[in-house]
This record gives sequence, C-alpha cells and structure tokens, in this order.
Amino acid sequence: MGFHLYNLAMLQPFLPATLLFTMVNELSAGIIVLKKEAANDFYFFYLNDYAKKLYWLDPQASILGQPLSSQMIWQDPSVLERLQRAYRSSVSQSFEQLIRKDASGSDTELWYQIKTQRHDDYLVLLVEDISKRKRFEAHIHKLAFQDELTGLYNRRYFLSRTPQLLSLAKRFQWSCGLLYFDLNGFKEINDTLGHSAGDEVLKQIAWRLSKLSREQDILFRSGGDEFALFLPQTSESCALKTAQRIAQTFDESIEISGQALRPGASIGIAVLPSSEAHVDSLLERADSAMYLAKERKELEHVPIQLWTPG
Repeated sequence: MGFHLYNLAMLQPFLPATLLFTMVNELSAGIIVLKKEAANDFYFFYLNDYAKKLYWLDPQASILGQPLSSQMIWQDPSVLERLQRAYRSSVSQSFEQLIRKDASGSDTELWYQIKTQRHDDYLVLLVEDISKRKRFEAHIHKLAFQDELTGLYNRRYFLSRTPQLLSLAKRFQWSCGLLYFDLNGFKEINDTLGHSAGDEVLKQIAWRLSKLSREQDILFRSGGDEFALFLPQTSESCALKTAQRIAQTFDESIEISGQALRPGASIGIAVLPSSEAHVDSLLERADSAMYLAKERKELEHVPIQLWTPG
C-alpha cells in the first residue's frame, strides 16, 4: 500500500477537521491511534470504521480509553513487544500479525500488516489485511515443495531443508541417517490394473509411512515409486528398527479394485557421523544400499540393506 501515515498529518493544516475525519474513516485500511499512559500498556485513542471491521468490533460500541490488553486479540506478547519497540523508536516500523480465529469462532488464519509511526505520546497504526497474499505465498510454497499425488514433501524440499539440519547435527555431533526404498513389482500393478490403481497404491503407502515418521524426520517421495526418510538424529540400530517397522507396513495388504496387493519394497540405509554427513553422500550411499537389497527381492518380501564401507 502506497499510503503513508505522514500523508494525513501533512493534510491537517489545510483541511477542516470534519473532512479530515471523514477521509480517515472511509479509508480501506485500518487506522488505530494508541496513547501511551502506562509503563507496559497502551490505551485506545481512536479507531476508524475499517479497523473495527478488521478486528470484529461492534461499530456502535466504543473501546476508547480502554487498555490494549483488554482485547484478547492484542494479548500476543510478541505483538505487544513490537509495539513497545515501535514507540521507543522515531523510525516507522512494520510487522505482521497472525490471528487464528474469526468472530464466529471458526478456524481460519488472517494476516495483517501493521505499519507504525510515533507522534509525541501517541502511536499510530496503519493496518492492512494481507491474508490473500499470504495464502497465495503458501500455495506457491506447496506447489514447489509438496508432491502433488501423495501430499508428502518432494525431493526439492529435502534438498533445500536438509543442509540446515545437517549443520545442526554437526553442532551437536549427531549421526544422521537416510532410508531409501522403492516398491517391488510396482510396474506389474500399473500394467495389470492401470495407472489409477498404481496411484492409489502410492497414496496409501505414503499415508502409512507418514504414521511411522517422527515430527523431526523428513519423509519425501523422491520420484516414481521411490520414497525416502531422512533421520536427522539416529544411530545404525535405531535406523534398522525404523526400517523394520516400515517393512511391516509392506506386509499388510492394500486392497485395490477388489484385489489384495502386497507390492513389497527394497530398503537401503545409510547412517553417517556428523563429520561425514552431506546430502550427496547420504543419497548416494542409501541408494547404493537399496540396489544391493533389491538383489534379494526374489528371496525376501522386503529386503533391508545397511550401507557399509566397501
């Protein structure tokens, strides 16, 4: 928004007070004026109609003179701290406010951008609803980092996020692991039952795998019928136990088009100390271990292979 808080102040000497009031009240942006009258709080001095609409206040009710903390929406400590900081500064500040519920109590996320400017004992806020922009940004992020079919993260997300986790692992000297696996016999499912059945198999497997991963892990679809699970803090024994739990899910049949399918999988594991853990080395070694496991797929339903130095 190109409008600046100073614009109104510049007009004040040239316009009647009633006209200036009408202009402010009809702006498609919230204007809130707070007065500093207590050590840790502000009091409402003025709100235009749009500000009342943004914060679901009754247009007929007045909260002027009430402390800011009396309104639940403004009780976020981080927002109060930003307002305190803005008051102490002579420079205009800008920050975002997230509100998670609307007036009816239904779950939603609303994002407001707040620009502040101090005038003597007053803090003027210009409030703009940026929820549409935030939803668009979230949609773009989803397209970039989420697999469209399964809803899991994609390989691009793994490559962008993992370096940060590896840096953390090096700091605390954690070993990291990667489980890499693909389905056995997936081509036969596509050939006999069709690609829609194959897609359903992938979605059901992704759902089962998501139930087995921890919050700090990264489960992603690498492509085709290949999946991977990054373990930012693990050991060889823990990684093997995780692989065994995953193997059990492939022993449970998946019903597609009236048929019970057990496609099986080959799982490769790479666990490296923090000093050696790099994205490329984890991918390369886990992938190599998976292909060694695949050599035993005729003998085992879900072969598991731990990478070891050759």
